[in-house]
Amino acid sequence: MIPPAPPSDLLGKKALEGDRIGRRRGPRNGGVRHRGRLLEPAALRRQTPGKGDGGIFGIPADRLIFEIHDLVVRVEEFDAVVVETEEIIGVGADIFAPCALGGVINDRSIPQLRAQIVAGAANNQLLEDRHGEMLKERGILYVPDYAANSGGVFSGCVELLGWKAEYVSKKVDEIYNTVLSILELAAAENISTSKAADRIAESRLR
Repeated sequence: MIPPAPPSDLLGKKALEGDRIGRRRGPRNGGVRHRGRLLEPAALRRQTPGKGDGGIFGIPADRLIFEIHDLVVRVEEFDAVVVETEEIIGVGADIFAPCALGGVINDRSIPQLRAQIVAGAANNQLLEDRHGEMLKERGILYVPDYAANSGGVFSGCVELLGWKAEYVSKKVDEIYNTVLSILELAAAENISTSKAADRIAESRLR
């Protein structure tokens, strides 16, 4: 097992340069492209559109063409390696980024994980709350989904609440410190990061 590094080391840009990211593909509003560029040159290990996601006949032709083209471009841009959906969990990556379906962190997947960090844009990544504790026990740092993907919510506020682009950028920049505060609380209280995030969220709602 890889011993967990200090939060500042794991989140620092310099500490992540050259690292490998295992990403399950999904919506991009959460800032997946931004994260990829931040870490470049990184070797992104990505999944191909496949039967597990509805199959070729379940994907509109124009969307399928776009996805394939985008995949080819990203593979070339980041010198990436493409693997199948069933293999991505166990890929030897530094970061596993769930960016599609929820519930991918579960009793079956956690023992297979070889990544040091789980941070992605999917919602409800933990199938159950106890899986956050299981990640902690394995020494895998989990960035809670609703913190990691909050950039997508901020982006939606442009249309829904009339936020200006400058304000959205400011809120996105604050995500780093939000995540850092979650990790620091988790370390100080010796609790899972998912539980720490819930505590902070609950305190802000009171």
